[in-house]
Amino acid sequence: MPDGRICVSSLVIAVDWWNIDMGAVKSLLNLFDEEKEAKRLQSSVMVFNLATYGGIPESRTIEIYGPEHSGKTYFALNLCWAGLRTFPDAEVLYIDAERTLSTAFLKPYKNTPEISRFQYVQENSAEAVLELIEQKYAGHQIEVTVKGKDGPKKQKKNIPPAKLPIIVIDSIASLCTDKQMEKGMLVQNMEFSFQKLMSLFYKRNLQRINGWLILVNQLRASPNLNAYSKAPTEGTPGGRAIKYHASLRLNITKRKPFSDDSLFAFTLASDKSKISRAFRCFLDVNKDMLLDKWMGCQDLLKDSGLIKIFTNGRYQYKDGKSLFWSEFVKVLDENEAEILETISELQ
Repeated sequence: MPDGRICVSSLVIAVDWWNIDMGAVKSLLNLFDEEKEAKRLQSSVMVFNLATYGGIPESRTIEIYGPEHSGKTYFALNLCWAGLRTFPDAEVLYIDAERTLSTAFLKPYKNTPEISRFQYVQENSAEAVLELIEQKYAGHQIEVTVKGKDGPKKQKKNIPPAKLPIIVIDSIASLCTDKQMEKGMLVQNMEFSFQKLMSLFYKRNLQRINGWLILVNQLRASPNLNAYSKAPTEGTPGGRAIKYHASLRLNITKRKPFSDDSLFAFTLASDKSKISRAFRCFLDVNKDMLLDKWMGCQDLLKDSGLIKIFTNGRYQYKDGKSLFWSEFVKVLDENEAEILETISELQ
């Protein structure tokens, strides 16, 4: 095994060989600083914010998938409105490829000032959708002169857009390429497929969009059979590029509500996560189309050492009084900032 000095010298030789600016080689400590200073997209549900250590960092892709009528669109909109309230420079671009978005989902936000920064587009052409995102939010590049080992040289520098974008595509399963529209949906040539188009989009714009890309996807039956049960398997459209580049994949399934006052309920679970701990929670949506803020976060708070849970149904925050959940929620609201700071330090 080579020692550290040989490894470092090999790195310097490789950087010099390919004529890479040494300023691009960063210390690992810089990664911690960038992660701490990054803007984070939160939800109105605290269990999600705690599991992601304070929210999803910017320049990330989130895939929300599940069966039909399970709550995928609702949770995507929940992230959008939370981002608009948190960041004054945020702007939502909601691409309704299914053309089925109901105004009932927008009812709680109808008279809010944030609705002026919510843009809505109906389009199911993959080329048109990705081109719109690239032109509007990928920024532009300029040439700058930097000092190099052999003298000044020109480099391209990315200038981000003025707005902080929150982009939602609902849904990936409804997008198709122009060639597929012209020749029929049975076209299987990878040159014109949406999978290839999505892969090229990621390669061009992965580092240029300084916001969040939320992809709503559906479960589809796959012709491949399970090796053990011989039953059809389920998968998500869009190819492997979405799964590969997504920092967080959320699986949403419908379930029976806890209360009769709930409109619907769903289970939220992390399938793939590079930015959060593994979590699974049960959420109910009330008649006002809102979620209980602290619902489902008891286990996360207990594992973090912030609260104690007693067998008689009472909860205790640190060394405070033990209270029932209806009163204990007020204590959590008062200490919300401290809870988020403690959870973020555990990352």
